[in-house]
Amino acid sequence: MRTALKVVPTPDTNDSETKYRTLFEQASDAIATVMPDGAIDEVNEAFEELTGFLKAEITHQNIATLIPGARPGRIPERARILCLEYFHA
Repeated sequence: MRTALKVVPTPDTNDSETKYRTLFEQASDAIATVMPDGAIDEVNEAFEELTGFLKAEITHQNIATLIPGARPGRIPERARILCLEYFHA
């Protein structure tokens, strides 16, 4: 069962960050953010429901944990390439 999430802005957050956080947490789709080294940084409640992993269990684990037969070493390599293509252009 979902609970309502109310995000209260603090002086050190801006409106876009607050909107992003609300969207991330309340999305009905499973969302995970992954660091360039393949480590899972954050997940939302829908991700927990879909995978059965609690946020505390999966955070900092390699994304390969979720992909049967994945080669963990390839994931950071591909993530670095994507970061260079999309964020350093």
